[in-house]
Amino acid sequence: MSAASFLGIAGAIALYGFDGFFYSIGFLIAYLVVMFLVAEPLRNLGKYTLADMINARFDAKKVRGMAALSTILLLYFI
Repeated sequence: MSAASFLGIAGAIALYGFDGFFYSIGFLIAYLVVMFLVAEPLRNLGKYTLADMINARFDAKKVRGMAALSTILLLYFI
């Protein structure tokens, strides 16, 4: 985790009080979920992106197109 994460969590606790503490617990749980459910399979397959992992398992060209489309849609709404 980066220094910005720690500073952001400390700022959330300072700003929101005890509710900010729950944010810090949520960040920790989300970090662990991503680490165990996404990063571990990617490392074991030797792939770098989620689209590469799905493409290696299903071997379809449409997978890369759908991954690119979903990324663009997510970025559009952010």
